[in-house]
Amino acid sequence: MPEQKIQVSRAKVGLLCLICLTSAAAIFFFAPHSDQTDIWQAAFTRVGLVLGAFWIALPSGKRPAAWANVSPTTFFGMLMGVFVLGRYPRAGIVIIIVVAVLSFVLRPRPKKRPGEG
Repeated sequence: MPEQKIQVSRAKVGLLCLICLTSAAAIFFFAPHSDQTDIWQAAFTRVGLVLGAFWIALPSGKRPAAWANVSPTTFFGMLMGVFVLGRYPRAGIVIIIVVAVLSFVLRPRPKKRPGEG
């Protein structure tokens, strides 16, 4: 049997991820809670998260993959953040605020061009 290469569209995977996560959110907010709706919500959430991770891992036209240029320090920091959120879910608000402040303070400054006053 000849070997076939299957093309995976990054846009389609991202769209399916958004559809799954939106469906899970809609079930959570608008459907009456029962065992049946909880099962569907859990399934949509898990599949959406896995598709989101797959979407991040897929290469795009301009780069090999989204995680290819992640430094070990960044990876370790993200891993520790996941562990902290697993242990203390309310810490997510603090993490978001710290990341926002650090991204504002540590962003690259605009370069002045010659001739600008």
